[in-house]
Amino acid sequence: HPEQIISGAVRAPVVYVADQDVYEHYELYVSNPSSPGSSTKLSSALPADGDVDTFAVIQNGTSVVYTADGNTVGRTELYLVNLATPGTTVRLNTPLTTNRDVIDFAVSPDGSKVVYRADQNTDDVFELYLVNVANPGVSTKLSAPLIAGGWVRTGFSFSPDGTRVVYRADQDQVDLLELFVVDIASPGVSKQVNPQLVSGGNVYTAFGFSPDGARIAYIADQDSDDVLELCTVISM
Repeated sequence: HPEQIISGAVRAPVVYVADQDVYEHYELYVSNPSSPGSSTKLSSALPADGDVDTFAVIQNGTSVVYTADGNTVGRTELYLVNLATPGTTVRLNTPLTTNRDVIDFAVSPDGSKVVYRADQNTDDVFELYLVNVANPGVSTKLSAPLIAGGWVRTGFSFSPDGTRVVYRADQDQVDLLELFVVDIASPGVSKQVNPQLVSGGNVYTAFGFSPDGARIAYIADQDSDDVLELCTVISM
């Protein structure tokens, strides 16, 4: 187990990114609080110019999901490594072709699923994809079809029970950014969360589920253009 009980307190390992071994070559490491000053490299061998970008520790503390150009320099992909087997990583995303990248990701509360944003199907068209950690390399497009020129934007997240994902996109009209919820059991079928916006209005980057998952709060200039207000709506 990655946690240790020391003097009655739980001491969890520290995961971090650093150019610890090679200058400006950023890799993933774990340090045990009971042995300060020592660490173990978690990420597998990277190409000479490859780097680890972002990471998230799965909630149960047994593994880490991270992005890196781990196979091809300049192609960012999604990986998982177990803290018990450092250096042994699994690529989670469906293999990508030239000029395609994973941009960011979110891990489900139970750690069993990861949603990531990538231009996996069409170059420079960023959509959401769902992968089960137990079935790496096989993903399903989660977000609904986009209008030509539309993107899914950053900030997407799982509901507290892990059954839904909320995301922001100009899904129906280019540069009209609205909020959508998709059930992971029904990929590609989303529900618009916000009501109709005033002309020029958009939903902004701050949004998320309430702790019980019953509501979604978001910031938007919903009623008056360029007047940002905090709004809430039932998420069901």
